Amino acid sequence: MQPASRLRRNLRVPLLLPWLLLLTTFCVAGLTFHALRGQRAEIEQARLSSRVHLSSLLASRVDHALQTALREPLLLLRQTRGSDLTQARLADALATHPYVDEVLVLDREMRPVRSQPALLGGYQQRLIGWVTERLQAETTAETQSLSPMRTFVEAVEGAPAVFALLPIRAIEDGGGEASTADGGWILTQSNFGRLRSEIVMPVVRQFEREHGIAVRLLDPASAADVGQSGVPLSPLVPGWMLSVDTASVGGESSALTTWPIFAAAGGVLLAVILISAIIAWDVRREYALVDLRNRFVANVSHELRTPLSLIRMYAETLYLNRIRDADREHEYLRMILLEAERLSHMIGNVLDFSRLRQGLPVYSLGQTRLDSTVRAVFEQYRPEWQSRGARLRLNMDENVQPVAHDPDAVRQIVLNLVDNAVKHGGTDSDIEVRLRSGDGWVHLTVSDSGAGISDSAQRQLRRSMQQGRMAEDARGSGLGLALVAQISKVHRANFRFERRQRQTGIEATVSFPAMQEAA
Repeated sequence: MQPASRLRRNLRVPLLLPWLLLLTTFCVAGLTFHALRGQRAEIEQARLSSRVHLSSLLASRVDHALQTALREPLLLLRQTRGSDLTQARLADALATHPYVDEVLVLDREMRPVRSQPALLGGYQQRLIGWVTERLQAETTAETQSLSPMRTFVEAVEGAPAVFALLPIRAIEDGGGEASTADGGWILTQSNFGRLRSEIVMPVVRQFEREHGIAVRLLDPASAADVGQSGVPLSPLVPGWMLSVDTASVGGESSALTTWPIFAAAGGVLLAVILISAIIAWDVRREYALVDLRNRFVANVSHELRTPLSLIRMYAETLYLNRIRDADREHEYLRMILLEAERLSHMIGNVLDFSRLRQGLPVYSLGQTRLDSTVRAVFEQYRPEWQSRGARLRLNMDENVQPVAHDPDAVRQIVLNLVDNAVKHGGTDSDIEVRLRSGDGWVHLTVSDSGAGISDSAQRQLRRSMQQGRMAEDARGSGLGLALVAQISKVHRANFRFERRQRQTGIEATVSFPAMQEAA
């Protein structure tokens, strides 16, 4: 237990290193994600600022376009002499600017001089009174304005209309009935729906193409939903707002910016987890292998100690002449010989197994009479096996097909299989060694009538340097069946180790390929 405990203490630090590395990676990943969240917030703020900036830039362009569109017909009429300001001239102004619905020329006293189209008396008076009140309300503010044009929006027949008013120096009517030599006004009424479609939307579409964005134009009822990202469309049309679509500004660029960072962080985290898992698995595997070797050395040491102790005890007794009976002396010598052979057998197992695992040539397949080899081994070791309480029986077919084999290797196979049957079968176990041929194969089978072993013990017995769960008195280095499997590979034979069908006990079979006899 001391070497295992010392090994466990030595491996404790290598086992903790992958977990510390994994914990450090999670901490770094957490800090990275926290920094990315902060960066994402900054990106969102930059996107909001960009939306406001673009919206303001577009609103400035729209306001300029509206100012120009409303000023053009007024300036055109203002530059016309009063005598030339006829109904036909007003009609030409309407035709040139299709968004203008009406033009009204007023004298200084706000009396109508001309209108196109001709207004009905009641509506004309309401309109004049309406403009007069607006001018009086805005006199103080407009006297400080750099632009002489005044605009306002009112609903006409349920639809918004934009009114533009520009003072003129002098207007004379053609008949001389109403002179405006002291000045007057030109008033236009424009259809906001046509202004939006013919003036505002072309500017918006061009702006969208230039910047690759989407713009929303919101009426006063919907303008409350845009929040801080919207700006007023123009002072000429109060209540209307412009807003750049949130998904269109910086969305793709921010995704392109953050995606590689998240992908790299995830890749590093995954790589560290995999590396940590591999290191942990490799360290645990190394620990299991070292522990397995330690237990193997302990088992081998125990197995070597037993025959050596017996040999020493019998030899010491004979050396001190404590035995006077010749028969007992002969029995002691026989036991010394048997234990020495057992010791040689175990050492040979270890050496042969090591050479076979290294791929070194160990056996020479020069013999062909497999039945003679098996019979010789069986007869040689029958007394020893019987002395351990086993009942043995040899059953061989006549005219067994020839098999290329090494006698020493077959001897190892028979010894290990029978020895395994004696250990697991217990006392009073019937052990049968069979040799039969058929279908191009020669099958060497060793079976016992003991209690048998479990499936897990079968798998464990196949592993080199590993013992399965055996009977209480079963001991061994764990190399027996592993060595049989290696020798079988050298002979191109198949090795099976399983429980007997419908009977108690276990059955081990080595199937050798038979040699083809010459015709």
